[in-house]
Amino acid sequence: MDFYVDDLLNGRDSIEENLSALRELMIITKEGGFNLRKWSSYHEEILKNIPTELQGAGNVHIKLNECIKTLGILYNPKEDTFEFDVDKLQIATGQSTKRSLLADSSKLFDPVGWLAPITISTKILMQETWTSGIGWDEQLTEKINAKWLKYKNEMNAIGDIKIPRWVNTTKLSQKELHGFSDASEYAYAAAVYCRTTDEAGRITTCLLMAKTRVAPIKIKLSIPRLELNAALLLAKLMRHIQLAMRLSNYRTYAWTDSMIVLGWIKGEPNRFKTFVANRISAIKENLPSTTWHHIRSQENPADIASRGITPRELVNHHLWWHGPSLLHCMSPRWKSIDEFSLGTEVEQQQYLHETKEKIVLVNKDTIWKGLFQKISSYDKLKRIVTNCAKFINHAARNISKFKGVQAEIIIFKLCQKDEFNKEIEYIFEKVKETRQS
Repeated sequence: MDFYVDDLLNGRDSIEENLSALRELMIITKEGGFNLRKWSSYHEEILKNIPTELQGAGNVHIKLNECIKTLGILYNPKEDTFEFDVDKLQIATGQSTKRSLLADSSKLFDPVGWLAPITISTKILMQETWTSGIGWDEQLTEKINAKWLKYKNEMNAIGDIKIPRWVNTTKLSQKELHGFSDASEYAYAAAVYCRTTDEAGRITTCLLMAKTRVAPIKIKLSIPRLELNAALLLAKLMRHIQLAMRLSNYRTYAWTDSMIVLGWIKGEPNRFKTFVANRISAIKENLPSTTWHHIRSQENPADIASRGITPRELVNHHLWWHGPSLLHCMSPRWKSIDEFSLGTEVEQQQYLHETKEKIVLVNKDTIWKGLFQKISSYDKLKRIVTNCAKFINHAARNISKFKGVQAEIIIFKLCQKDEFNKEIEYIFEKVKETRQS
């Protein structure tokens, strides 16, 4: 049973279970002097078992904020959907200023994050007013004002959005949680979906919850670091959903389109600098048994919430409301974090930039060739090669003594490799063929 002050929200898998829970609850509360009323349900069979005087009338208004001007959330018991009440949303019609922009955007109250791609747009606009230096009562710049007017003109489209209350979960269905994270230069976001497969093999995916954060402007973060922040935001969000909805037995999967972040999460925190290390530790603490996977940016629903879209675009945006097409595959085989590697040189450099020990990748043959060209004395060259070889042996804990004769062998081999490289490769290939035959 889920009580919020004096309001109850509850549900069961069948009508019989609902009626049984209803009778037990009414008996228990009546013994304490509480007579529960204003009952609502989308199923008429349940309402028939409740006295008319105890039933609620019409849509149930969920008061998430007592402010009259705040956008509330309606529950429509007839269609069993959540809807948004835009009739009470009073947007200022006069000249737009920084103050009116903040006041009007704050009226769009979205605690679950269903409207995240819309609300992040207003947050980004508000951040733009700060960076442009506009005063509280000064007129918005032409660029910001054009975006804000388009947003206000499409606000009524939010009233067409309907979110199903039931996400097709039953005792017999297979249930999974899939979380997605992404970041842009403006914001980062996380979105969590429930994927269910019923007894007949039908797959359903529904958006459960989402969160967004604008990118900081005082301390400019790189895109990989913002992607890591998004991954941490996702980890905390999935943990919150698991606890609030008692979904600890659901299989969980986390997705990101950043190969660098996957590389960081795959590694041990103590290998990296403080910023990365702390966030990797927090991610693994919140999601210890979750497997991380890679997804293309075009299929990542969190990408929408990190960049923002207009209200009209959001209404029928299938990717946002139901997740990527890969979740609808009957027998999916998703690659785990261990099956990916950093592909491009840029990704490798960004990954290594956050490690404590700087790793320099060089060609050893190039080093020796440069050494030969700089040193004109053969005896001096032999001494340098000897010292280098002794250092390598010491680092490898090889206690064998290294002599000058061995240094000469190294020099001869390097010279031969440089001058007769093709011939040496040919000989090795012939030897290899002979051994195989």
